[in-house]
Amino acid sequence: MPYRPQRREIYLNLNIWKLIFGVALGLWLGLLAIGGTLWAYYRIVDAQPWVQIGDAASRIRFDIPGKSAAPPAPINQMPPPAPTPPATVPDTNAPAQQPQGNSAAPADSAMFQQYQQNLSEAQQRQVQVERDQRFNSPNCQYWLKQQQSSPTASNQDNVHRACD
Repeated sequence: MPYRPQRREIYLNLNIWKLIFGVALGLWLGLLAIGGTLWAYYRIVDAQPWVQIGDAASRIRFDIPGKSAAPPAPINQMPPPAPTPPATVPDTNAPAQQPQGNSAAPADSAMFQQYQQNLSEAQQRQVQVERDQRFNSPNCQYWLKQQQSSPTASNQDNVHRACD
């Protein structure tokens, strides 16, 4: 029989508070190491692209129908307060004045015409998008292929129903 040494027993004396303190210290040191690494990476490698992105974002034109083309005000600056019209007391004895159609200010009519133009352009874009979506739908594509392979009146009706 081979010689087998007797197994040694290891005696460990664990104190629960030392164990908790060691784990907590290890977690904090690991967190500090990760944070320091990320901070150094940002400072050395990654800072310049974010500056370029911020500069490019500030130069974007904001073309939204019905809105002005000026970019929004910076967050740290408040816009000036809107002027308030002077308070007037209506005269109950005076006859009511009827608004006249041509008395509108030229700026108001120009703004209204611009609004109508923007509205009609937006509606035309919406119609075009819906037409493109219908044309690109699987149902429409199927009936177009059917019409190509077998041009019949019923296939033509199905194309009009699916695509128009």
